[in-house]
Amino acid sequence: MKNLILICLGLLLFSCDKKEHKTTHVLAPEKHFKDAYNEGRCDTEFDIFFKKFQSDSIFQRQHVKFPLKNTYLNSDGDYEVVRKDITILNYRFLDLTKDVEAAKAENGAFTIHIEKRKDSVFYQTRGIDNGIHADIKFAFIDGCWHL
Repeated sequence: MKNLILICLGLLLFSCDKKEHKTTHVLAPEKHFKDAYNEGRCDTEFDIFFKKFQSDSIFQRQHVKFPLKNTYLNSDGDYEVVRKDITILNYRFLDLTKDVEAAKAENGAFTIHIEKRKDSVFYQTRGIDNGIHADIKFAFIDGCWHL
């Protein structure tokens, strides 16, 4: 009887298998984001649009034409111009509300210049002795403002 109990315990011990739970991260397709952020009516007045664009991440994503063209200087050596476009999958909320206080900052101070034209607006930041330089273009396309 002891042998039968030992055999059953041995079988029970070896039959238990540790299963590892593996998590696989799969990126959602761009179509998912486009459907999820389907836009409705647009404001034709840039100032109204811009106020929403600065404060609402979903509204902002709705009003960016992807892929977003992005060029910068590669600071690793020869300072060559690099172009790396931003897709809807790697876009992060662009918080422009902090820019108003930028000129007062101790480090990284910059000024803002907004140039409005008939169907486009250029939002430019220029660093004060620090190399910050950004040009952002908003365009009025098909009745809506877009970055």
